Amino acid sequence: MLDRTLQPLVVSILDVPGRMLGARGVESDWITLGGFVLGLAGAAAIALGAYDAALVLVLLNRLADGLDGAVARASGVSDFGRYLDIVFNFIFYAAFALGFAFADPELALTSAILIFSFLGLGGTVLAYAIIAQGAGLEADAAGNLWVDSLSELVGTSETTLALILMALLPAYFGAIALVFALLCMVTTVFRIVRAWLVLR
Repeated sequence: MLDRTLQPLVVSILDVPGRMLGARGVESDWITLGGFVLGLAGAAAIALGAYDAALVLVLLNRLADGLDGAVARASGVSDFGRYLDIVFNFIFYAAFALGFAFADPELALTSAILIFSFLGLGGTVLAYAIIAQGAGLEADAAGNLWVDSLSELVGTSETTLALILMALLPAYFGAIALVFALLCMVTTVFRIVRAWLVLR
């Protein structure tokens, strides 16, 4: 839900450095890859209990995730670049949750629930995109206020906020993760409902 408000702000902030990097020949795919490596390093830091380092690495990963899009907009968006961005994001999300299971095996079940919820988010987004493109659909709104709103309950902004809170407050990982996983599951259910309304 926050994406509609925050994404335009993030875009306006990162477009200037994105154009500068693009003009210097920096490719967005390398920023995507670098951000992914930083994210995996953050997950490893979580596993080792180095939460301060993990927080910094997560913030750098999220910065790279926004900056690669800014560079791509300045120098040209490629289908492979968009593919990498989506795939690396979901691998990072899962690795981040897995890191807490390594840090404290008692959190393994909570981590598994969080990863399960991430699968729902990713699966509904990608499946809808494939089917909608094949059907030639440009809009994804179902025309139902509640369904459309709740299907956007969790987006990039909410996920970023949750990851930062988990790294910042590791002692409360269990509570944060379960609440966020519940929000992800609600979002997943309403994305399925929205797809049924649009694609049936």
